[in-house]
Amino acid sequence: PAWLLHNVEAEEKIGYDIEPVDVFDDVKYVRRSVEDIEEGSVNLLICSEVIEHIEDDQAALNGFWNFMNQGGFIFLTTVNKNIRADKSKQDERSGHLRRYSADLRKMMEQAGFKTLDFYAAKSPYYYRHKGHIADYFCEEDMQETAGDASAWVYLRSEEHTSELQSH
Repeated sequence: PAWLLHNVEAEEKIGYDIEPVDVFDDVKYVRRSVEDIEEGSVNLLICSEVIEHIEDDQAALNGFWNFMNQGGFIFLTTVNKNIRADKSKQDERSGHLRRYSADLRKMMEQAGFKTLDFYAAKSPYYYRHKGHIADYFCEEDMQETAGDASAWVYLRSEEHTSELQSH
C-alpha cells in the first residue's frame, strides 16, 4: 500500500503493483509489473518485501538497475536468513522463495549497485512498536537487533558493464 513511499518527500510518487491498493492520496497507484517501467525513469525505488517472491531475483535486480536514473537510489527490504527460528512453513504460506543474508549485497553489487547503508527493519524491536510507529527509532533498533533484519540502501553506479550483468 506504499507506506514507505507515502513518507518520502517528492513531487510525484508512483506505486507500481500487480494488484495495487489505494491507501494514500499523495501516491498515484498504477497496475503494472516492474518489467514494464521505462528505462532510466526512476530516481528512488522502494522495493519492500518483494524480492523474496521473484523467481529470477538476479534478473530482477539487473532490471531495477536498467530503469533507474544514474545516481538513483534503491531502498530494498526483505526477509533475512539470519533468524533464530525455523520459518520454512511461514515462508511457504507467504510465497517466499528464499531468504537473504550477505548474498543479497553481493547480488546487488553484481547488478551494478553500490551499497550505501544498512538499516534494521522488521526486527523484534520493530514489531514491538507496530501500531505505534511514532515511537519507533531506527537507531535503537539497529543497536538492539540489526543482525535479525535486512534493509539496504543502494546507489545506482555510474557504469554498468555487461560483465556485471553476466554474473
